[in-house]
Amino acid sequence: MIIAALLLTACSNDAEEDKGIHASFEVRASAPWFVEAPHTNHFTRSWAPPSGYFSYEDINDQFEGHKSMENTSIETFFTKDDEAPQQGTFFYDKKSSCWKLTMKIKQTGNYNIYGFLPKDEAVSSSVTANSSYSNGAVMTLNGLSTVTPADICFIVGAKDGTTNDEDNGLTTGQFVVNAKETNGTNSNYIFLLFDHLYAAMRLRYTIDANYDALRTVKLRKLEMKALPDNNGNPVKAKQNAVITLQSNATGSSPIVGSVVFTPDNSSADAELQPLYEGEVTLNTSTPINFMGSFIPGSTAYFMVRTTYDVYDKKGNLLREGSTADNIISLRDIFEMSNIERGHMFSITFTVQPTYYYVLSGYDLNKPKMEIE
Repeated sequence: MIIAALLLTACSNDAEEDKGIHASFEVRASAPWFVEAPHTNHFTRSWAPPSGYFSYEDINDQFEGHKSMENTSIETFFTKDDEAPQQGTFFYDKKSSCWKLTMKIKQTGNYNIYGFLPKDEAVSSSVTANSSYSNGAVMTLNGLSTVTPADICFIVGAKDGTTNDEDNGLTTGQFVVNAKETNGTNSNYIFLLFDHLYAAMRLRYTIDANYDALRTVKLRKLEMKALPDNNGNPVKAKQNAVITLQSNATGSSPIVGSVVFTPDNSSADAELQPLYEGEVTLNTSTPINFMGSFIPGSTAYFMVRTTYDVYDKKGNLLREGSTADNIISLRDIFEMSNIERGHMFSITFTVQPTYYYVLSGYDLNKPKMEIE
């Protein structure tokens, strides 16, 4: 298993109303990578996350076209027993170069923190106590896309630290952090552990060496959609998730049972969802990685549509906006009967020509994508 972590810096929002204490926050958050074939990462951070964890920011960097941290927000619920949760969002403010919390804490003291990221992946979210918030929580996320380029994660551990590099024994299963009044003179340091909500495909694009000698292929757009299941039942575009958490002092996972996903039957059937839009030139040596995350259990069948431009080696555009559709059956390729959240499946696409003799002018036949 390889894993992930993220650096956030949070400052109180002075534009908020003056109710509650003034408390600035600096947050470091970490989440698991995915279970997959051996994969090596070389990350360097001033803070070393718990064993097996990496920066969430570093995980995003492994995939082309992922959102920058400036556009990724964390939705949090500050909870106390027998009190209504205080809901707030951590987001990055470019002018002040820090992460801001959009609310003021009502009082100092201990809170149990629950939440998820990125915030904009859910239409709505809520949390209730699992008998009590100190015992755990039940978090509901509504309106999740069945397919998305985002790595959606939820908090499975939280700890307040003494500095932005000292997490005071951060571990899974504990959610208590202490919030103190700061008044702009110091900060609260919070460290968060996350776990993956979805399964994912790592779509690796490369180009055949013989074809690359003749033509340059620039990938412009990548889309993916979930296809009907074995029985021909269409997959809904949106789903809801219920996550039950129970705190513990042993460092074990706080997740109770399995995350429960249910289709949003009021939504339309799944359609193509953009995973990447931009321009990247394919090469023969280093595959370009893209992420396609999906709700596990909804289906194991997907269509991937690739849009690309083809140039000759003098830079002349020969074909613009060509598309290639590939059907992927994860069960057939990986011989798996059950697809679990937190698992990643790597699939390599090789751009190959449909014939190899030397082409000239606009006599280029449309190349195809081969799945390896």
